[in-house]
Amino acid sequence: DEQRIELAPEDFSGAIAQADAVVTNFFHGCVFALHHERPFVCAPSSYRFNKVRDLTHALGAEQHLATKETRADGYAALLGRPLDPAIADRIAAMRRHSSAY
Repeated sequence: DEQRIELAPEDFSGAIAQADAVVTNFFHGCVFALHHERPFVCAPSSYRFNKVRDLTHALGAEQHLATKETRADGYAALLGRPLDPAIADRIAAMRRHSSAY
């Protein structure tokens, strides 16, 4: 229920870490929600759509991307439950792959 766009990056990350859930239209809102394993929904602008779509696709988190077809009860369900543990597993696997590179 708050817009926190004025926060510095580390403060923004801390706010996301403390949030019960995150609704964003920013790529970095998604990144910090994923990093802190917070439930989230993203309604990207056309400017950010490709970045957010590719991020959610790479992590198997496409259901967190709002579309015109997303119903209100769909938002409530996504925001009211923890992220699928498979998402954190994919992030960990990508980190291992990146570190090995």
